[in-house]
Amino acid sequence: MVQGSPAELRFAPSAATWSFSKLPTRKSLATGIRQRFGATASTRDGEVRVEIANGHRFIAEVVEAFPGAVDSVGLHKPSLEDVFVHETGASIE
Repeated sequence: MVQGSPAELRFAPSAATWSFSKLPTRKSLATGIRQRFGATASTRDGEVRVEIANGHRFIAEVVEAFPGAVDSVGLHKPSLEDVFVHETGASIE
Protein backbone atom coordinates (compact mmCIF):
# COMPACT_ATOMS: atom_id res chain seq x y z
CA MET A 1 0.00 0.00 0.00
CA VAL A 2 1.24 3.46 -0.87
CA GLN A 3 0.90 6.22 1.71
CA GLY A 4 1.64 9.91 1.78
CA SER A 5 0.19 13.32 1.17
CA PRO A 6 -1.50 14.00 -2.19
CA ALA A 7 1.60 15.92 -3.32
CA GLU A 8 3.90 13.04 -2.33
CA LEU A 9 1.66 10.48 -4.05
CA ARG A 10 1.56 12.46 -7.30
CA PHE A 11 5.32 12.10 -7.67
CA ALA A 12 5.59 8.47 -6.49
CA PRO A 13 5.11 6.53 -9.78
CA SER A 14 7.33 8.66 -12.00
CA ALA A 15 8.44 12.17 -12.72
CA ALA A 16 6.03 12.62 -15.60
CA THR A 17 3.15 11.10 -17.50
CA TRP A 18 3.26 11.26 -21.27
CA SER A 19 0.05 11.17 -23.25
CA PHE A 20 -0.32 10.28 -26.90
CA SER A 21 -3.56 11.19 -28.66
CA LYS A 22 -5.27 9.75 -31.69
CA LEU A 23 -8.78 8.56 -31.04
CA PRO A 24 -9.23 5.83 -33.69
CA THR A 25 -6.06 3.98 -32.74
CA ARG A 26 -5.69 4.60 -29.00
CA LYS A 27 -6.37 1.01 -27.83
CA SER A 28 -4.11 -0.56 -30.45
CA LEU A 29 -1.43 2.06 -29.69
CA ALA A 30 -1.59 1.26 -25.96
CA THR A 31 -1.31 -2.46 -26.73
CA GLY A 32 1.60 -1.84 -29.11
CA ILE A 33 3.46 0.25 -26.53
CA ARG A 34 2.99 -2.45 -23.88
CA GLN A 35 4.18 -5.19 -26.24
CA ARG A 36 7.09 -3.37 -27.86
CA PHE A 37 8.45 -1.38 -24.92
CA GLY A 38 7.11 -3.21 -21.86
CA ALA A 39 5.80 0.12 -20.56
CA THR A 40 2.56 0.51 -18.67
CA ALA A 41 0.17 2.20 -21.09
CA SER A 42 -3.45 2.96 -20.31
CA THR A 43 -6.24 4.60 -22.28
CA ARG A 44 -8.14 7.35 -20.55
CA ASP A 45 -9.89 10.55 -21.59
CA GLY A 46 -9.22 9.91 -25.29
CA GLU A 47 -5.48 9.50 -24.73
CA VAL A 48 -2.90 6.80 -24.28
CA ARG A 49 -1.06 7.55 -21.02
CA VAL A 50 2.39 6.22 -20.22
CA GLU A 51 4.47 6.71 -17.08
CA ILE A 52 8.12 6.28 -17.97
CA ALA A 53 11.54 7.69 -17.19
CA ASN A 54 13.55 9.31 -20.00
CA GLY A 55 10.34 10.29 -21.73
CA HIS A 56 12.10 12.61 -24.16
CA ARG A 57 13.70 9.55 -25.76
CA PHE A 58 10.57 7.46 -25.43
CA ILE A 59 8.44 9.93 -27.41
CA ALA A 60 10.75 9.71 -30.41
CA GLU A 61 10.78 5.91 -30.18
CA VAL A 62 6.97 5.68 -30.07
CA VAL A 63 6.46 8.08 -32.97
CA GLU A 64 9.06 6.18 -35.01
CA ALA A 65 7.69 2.73 -34.06
CA PHE A 66 4.07 3.62 -34.86
CA PRO A 67 4.09 5.99 -37.85
CA GLY A 68 0.82 7.88 -38.25
CA ALA A 69 -0.58 6.60 -34.95
CA VAL A 70 0.24 9.72 -32.90
CA ASP A 71 -1.49 13.07 -33.46
CA SER A 72 -0.14 14.88 -30.43
CA VAL A 73 2.02 14.35 -27.38
CA GLY A 74 1.63 15.97 -23.97
CA LEU A 75 3.63 15.98 -20.76
CA HIS A 76 1.71 16.00 -17.48
CA LYS A 77 2.56 15.72 -13.84
CA PRO A 78 0.90 12.58 -12.48
CA SER A 79 -2.58 13.15 -11.09
CA LEU A 80 -3.99 11.32 -8.09
CA GLU A 81 -5.97 9.25 -10.61
CA ASP A 82 -2.67 8.32 -12.33
CA VAL A 83 -1.32 7.17 -8.95
CA PHE A 84 -4.46 5.12 -8.30
CA VAL A 85 -4.27 3.44 -11.71
CA HIS A 86 -0.53 2.81 -11.29
CA GLU A 87 -1.00 1.19 -7.88
CA THR A 88 -4.18 -0.79 -8.55
CA GLY A 89 -4.22 -1.34 -12.30
CA ALA A 90 -7.87 -0.28 -12.24
CA SER A 91 -9.59 2.88 -13.40
CA ILE A 92 -11.49 5.09 -10.97
CA GLU A 93 -14.47 4.96 -13.36
